[in-house]
Amino acid sequence: MAIIEYSESNFTLDELKLLLVGLNRVGAPELYCPFISTVHGAAVETQEQSVEWARTVGLASDPRRLAKLREAKIAWLACRAFPTARRIPLQLAADWTTLFCLLDDRTEKIGDPVQLGRYLASLVVVFQGRVRPHAGDVIGEAFEDLGRRIRAEAPRCWVDGFVSRLDELFRAFCAEAANRSLGIIPNLENYKKIREITVGLYVEFEFGELTDGIEVPSYVRAHPTFKSLVTMASNIVGWANDIYTYEKEILQGEIHNIVIVAMRAFGLSLEQAIEWAIDHHDEEVRNFEALLENLPSFDADADRELQAYASMLVSWVRGHLDWAHETGRYVTADGAPPSSQRWTSYVTSRRRSSVLPPPGEPAILPRSSVAPPASPPTFPPLSGPISSIPPQSR
Repeated sequence: MAIIEYSESNFTLDELKLLLVGLNRVGAPELYCPFISTVHGAAVETQEQSVEWARTVGLASDPRRLAKLREAKIAWLACRAFPTARRIPLQLAADWTTLFCLLDDRTEKIGDPVQLGRYLASLVVVFQGRVRPHAGDVIGEAFEDLGRRIRAEAPRCWVDGFVSRLDELFRAFCAEAANRSLGIIPNLENYKKIREITVGLYVEFEFGELTDGIEVPSYVRAHPTFKSLVTMASNIVGWANDIYTYEKEILQGEIHNIVIVAMRAFGLSLEQAIEWAIDHHDEEVRNFEALLENLPSFDADADRELQAYASMLVSWVRGHLDWAHETGRYVTADGAPPSSQRWTSYVTSRRRSSVLPPPGEPAILPRSSVAPPASPPTFPPLSGPISSIPPQSR
């Protein structure tokens, strides 16, 4: 079918949905990850309590939503990411992760970026305990409850840092909403910047101080290697998430996915873009692995904290991959969960040397007579209050 060979970069979302029909795949991709799997010993208990919390605050009030939440096993992600955590902070991290996933689902359905910004700004002040949530807003009620519990467990300086990360995350959500409202697919550079934040790990990493007492000195955090490690860990998890969910997101009309962005950026077919994304992910893991083997040295105390933080990053990278194979959130278009078997496609059944570009380089592919689209606009800067982010213009 000609549509399956489609490689022009000015495609529509409806055309993307048609591409799924002819995609030849078996299971889900096998992504490179050399790290050892770990999980907290209280994972089952943490999951049960997190689901019960969600039911109590109204996030999953009916049997269908409750069953779906149990199937998602979101708390298991936190338990894999913090395998040595103290029990109470682990529960807080698990409940936040559950709330984050449900919030992420909801924000994608709010089309107006200004409206979304105002709503998210209200959640921040609710979390801080400064105002009550709007009546009937179960997300707001969950933020209120979790904020109260976190403030009781964490010092004020930690809460302030957590709120700053929330604000950063929410501003990035608004930037995505601005693109969605205009149907704009970002260029690769801007996609990476926004995805690094919207994957939500910068907020999650804050929990390391509570769960395991990790306190990395400011001069270590300022080191280029530390910054690169954090960025790479966020990239790896974000891109893996995209690779596992691109089918679902295409069907939902979501444009912020590395597979879709690669199609637009390099003029690739869907199958070629999947392969490019897998290679790009694997290359980032290898770069991450190389940095871990060459950590800088400071003093004994700082080195110990850096090692502990790096171990947490590794647990997130490995833990997310393991969780992807057990959660009900990452089902494919045909309803099958991810497996360890890599997708097969016409790309992998032929020589790839002249078909796929190295990560970061464009492919030279035949073009149709349709004129190429203009360069996609950049994201609005992540600065200022989240309610002030304007939509982009074409």
